[in-house]
Amino acid sequence: MNQRIAPVALVILALFTVGGCVNRDAQEQAKRTEAIIADKTIPVEVVSAEVRSISDNFEVTGTIVTSDDTQIGAKIPGRLVAVFVKDGDPVATGQVIAQQDTTDLQTQVRQAQAGVDAARSQLSQTLEDAKQSPERSASGVRAAQAQLAQAQAGLNRVRNGARREERRQVDAQVAAAKSNMETAGKGRDRVRSLFKEGALSQADVDAAENGYASALSGYESSLESQRMMQAGSRVEDVSQAEQSVRAAQEGVRSAQVSQRLDSVLPLRVDQARAALRGAEETLRATRQALSDATIRSPYAGRISGRTAQPGTYLGPGAPITRVVSNQGIYFEADVPENRVGDMQPGRPVAVTVDALKRTLTGRVAGLNPLGTDVGRVFRVRVSLADTGGIQPGMFARGKVQLGTPQSTISVPDAALVKDGGEVLVYVVEAEKAKRVVVKAGLSKSGFTAVNGLSQGAQVVIRGQQNLVDGATVRIGAAAPTQGESAKG
Repeated sequence: MNQRIAPVALVILALFTVGGCVNRDAQEQAKRTEAIIADKTIPVEVVSAEVRSISDNFEVTGTIVTSDDTQIGAKIPGRLVAVFVKDGDPVATGQVIAQQDTTDLQTQVRQAQAGVDAARSQLSQTLEDAKQSPERSASGVRAAQAQLAQAQAGLNRVRNGARREERRQVDAQVAAAKSNMETAGKGRDRVRSLFKEGALSQADVDAAENGYASALSGYESSLESQRMMQAGSRVEDVSQAEQSVRAAQEGVRSAQVSQRLDSVLPLRVDQARAALRGAEETLRATRQALSDATIRSPYAGRISGRTAQPGTYLGPGAPITRVVSNQGIYFEADVPENRVGDMQPGRPVAVTVDALKRTLTGRVAGLNPLGTDVGRVFRVRVSLADTGGIQPGMFARGKVQLGTPQSTISVPDAALVKDGGEVLVYVVEAEKAKRVVVKAGLSKSGFTAVNGLSQGAQVVIRGQQNLVDGATVRIGAAAPTQGESAKG
């Protein structure tokens, strides 16, 4: 029996019991009730199957982060003398953030510069020596060889004695000197005679005497040379000449050794150049240390957190402040392991920042291949097309689109009925319910894509629990089902 018959019969019985007599109105109502009971039409609500754009997606949550988030530290040891920023201050690329003491560093730079100047001067001198020394060495060898030749000639002359030509020359000199002496003697004698006669003065006599004495001295000197040439060289003269030759030979060897040393001049030049390069490297290192004492921001951004205090002695790497960039911002979220395969680079993601009530367009940029031990989640990075006004640290939600949106026939989720392993809907055709098995696809916003329906089909969304294939239906407001009454 239909469940609605019992309540209606009780109403009719009550009307007869209370009235105790015939009641026309009650009879009319009873007739209408009986008509309702006899009516087998089932009221339902329907909607038209429509073409909708549906895509597969899922949602992830995460944080807006930046790739440029740097802890700025000291590069060299030293005392911090000034800090020019505080928490929240904006900074530009290269802006001075802090300053360390540079007194000792400036002294080191000056010393290194002096070292460079000295090394450069030494190199110049070495280059000049390398240019001039070969010529000087060659000249010294030639001069030593000339002295050796001269000494050897002297030794030969001493050993061999006078030559025949020299002997004849000496003999001729003796004969000439003797002739001069005899002529001077005759002239002296004439002057003396004339002086006695009173024809000449005493001065003329004296001049004649001097001329004779000079001629006599020349004659005696030429005789001595003749005797020496005839006697030959002395032993001591030969020994002295030999020593002169040996000294000249040693001079040649010394000059040749000096000349051979010219071959090491290029090595000395290389050494001088290496010394200059070392001094220049020292200068560059000290200048770099001086530059590193001035701490600058590596990029534009904002200061985050408390800074180090002036007067603090900092070692290399000691933190001074933190700079967070407004550039390079991206969305980072956790993805469960069963969705890792869907995170191909370039996949579109709609990122909603709740604090700004903005939805940004993004794409998957990369996936961390190492998941966490707890929860088995992987970190995905999503690049953003527009980051204006977005700040690192903001919470955001990302909707990952897994496929291209497709326009397909879709029905409300309430129209779907599961019957065993099948999914079906009821369609109203000529006031009859028709059971249609469909293939359900993607769901979005309470609608599900289905295959097996045509556009515009009248699909039952309420009352289908009481339907069977071919049941007579009446489109209107259907009574809520037992499940829907419980929800209410």
